[in-house]
Amino acid sequence: SMGVFLPRLSASFRLGENSTAFVSYGKFAQTSALADLFQSPRGLDRGVSPYSRGSGLFSRGATPGYILRPERVTHYEVGLRYRLLPDIEVDIAGFYKELIDQAQLGFFDTTAATPWIIIYKNDGAGSVKGFELSATFRRAKRFAAELYYTLSEARGKGSHSRSNLGPIGYYYPFPPRYPSFTSPLDYDQTHRGLLLADYRFQPEDGLILDGTGITALLTFNSGHRFTKEQEIRT
Repeated sequence: SMGVFLPRLSASFRLGENSTAFVSYGKFAQTSALADLFQSPRGLDRGVSPYSRGSGLFSRGATPGYILRPERVTHYEVGLRYRLLPDIEVDIAGFYKELIDQAQLGFFDTTAATPWIIIYKNDGAGSVKGFELSATFRRAKRFAAELYYTLSEARGKGSHSRSNLGPIGYYYPFPPRYPSFTSPLDYDQTHRGLLLADYRFQPEDGLILDGTGITALLTFNSGHRFTKEQEIRT
């Protein structure tokens, strides 16, 4: 068995009549995908046998992952909440998320024969950092609105457990030459935002409209760092 200590702490401090500072810290963990952890005896035998293992076999999923530890994340946040007007409140916060022990394909040296075994290892790492801005307009008679905006950057060694499948296959004959570097993750989006507006009818608008309303939701974001190319058919 394996134990994981996951402390979490949050606190807020009143700076003045209209302003409050807040901080938070937390550790989180999750088990890797079951498909990465378990394997049939036949698949394991084919993956580790010197006579059958190879770069083509692990690309179809025959990769042991029994030694994987839980993937961990450490989250930090500090921010300020300020009330501009009695009905308008603004929050701004900076955050940093450290990705630790992320599952990723890697080389395992058996020293008994070649080629090397390819297994899932906790070699992945990365970080997500940025700022969040939110504004809340509390309902004043008929109208209420909320605005959220995030500026962030996500970088790491891999976006998921098999994201380095291509490089691993390319360097399979020469494992010592396999490079290790960070790059923007597949899900990285620099700009993300949401605007929610709500309008409610009042009793003076008539019995039919009383209590009803109209809600509008607008989302906006920048594109991802990478665009998947469509296969060209001839």
